[in-house]
Amino acid sequence: MKPTSGRATNEQTQAARLVERLLEVGEKIGGNELLFLNDCAVGDLLKSDPFAFMLAASIDRGMVAEMAWRLPGKLKSVLGHLDPARMALMAPDQMLEVLKSIDGRPRYLGDAARTLIEVARYVLENCGGNARKLWQKQPATTIKRELRGIYGIGPGIASMVVLLLHKMKEISLGPADLAGTDLKPDVNVRRLFQRLGFCMPDPSERDVLEAARRLNPSYPGQLDGPAWYIGRTWCHAQEPACASCPLADVCPRLT
Repeated sequence: MKPTSGRATNEQTQAARLVERLLEVGEKIGGNELLFLNDCAVGDLLKSDPFAFMLAASIDRGMVAEMAWRLPGKLKSVLGHLDPARMALMAPDQMLEVLKSIDGRPRYLGDAARTLIEVARYVLENCGGNARKLWQKQPATTIKRELRGIYGIGPGIASMVVLLLHKMKEISLGPADLAGTDLKPDVNVRRLFQRLGFCMPDPSERDVLEAARRLNPSYPGQLDGPAWYIGRTWCHAQEPACASCPLADVCPRLT
């Protein structure tokens, strides 16, 4: 076996320091940051209305995150309810018209309308109207499989839901579940991973997933919250706020 070069060793040491710091940041953030609990238009959906939580999570793609989490409240204002039984009976065109009437609506309206109806049907038909039954006493693999059976919910959203449920102590994950739970490689996470040197420039979602698995194999998804939060709060695409970033003293600041 060839000895490891000094450069490779230095890069590994730097990556390990960055991962350690990311995990430290992750320990400090919770529901206020990840689920916008301080936003009066959101509230604690997970605790107060698990169905609303599922609706918001299912369309948290291609739009500003807090807009997705505000959407259930806006739907309730227009519909007068958030009843999965009644929403399940809606036609896609009806839901589409509702979404068109909402400020801060999803980018992909047709897809979002279908997803919201399918979430309602899933909760009605498989959970007896109680969305929390999706994850109660279920392993992460089952939760993710069930979610991915709903139109518009891909592996990134399914992993995000599991990560949020675990972070908020709604579910417990064993070692195998932790190792098999990926992060959601959204634009904020991809940008941060590139600037930290975890990936080559312009990384694909797969590049980011593989980097997280390599850097934190026991729980790749553990990097999701802090990477998303730092990317969204400080590591902006334009004019990043490097001086105030919690990684300022260890970040290589790659472009």
